[in-house]
Amino acid sequence: MIEVPRKGGDAMSANETRLTAFQWRIFALCFGLVMLDGFDTGAIGYVAPSLLPEWGLTRPALAPVLSAALFRHVIDVDLVLFVE
Repeated sequence: MIEVPRKGGDAMSANETRLTAFQWRIFALCFGLVMLDGFDTGAIGYVAPSLLPEWGLTRPALAPVLSAALFRHVIDVDLVLFVE
């Protein structure tokens, strides 16, 4: 458990403290980044049916584009785990 020092010299656990405004801002920033990170996958799935006739592609020809977005997510997760 993480110990946070108090003014009196004794320590209290991190579970007993409130989050500061800075910590809430960091949480909101991380939440927003994670939410936007998956937006491209959802957007391409929504737009893909209209891209087929526009670009003159068949469904199998568009498969590498759709799978590339998912493959990028796998690489992102591996990089994050490697860095930590």
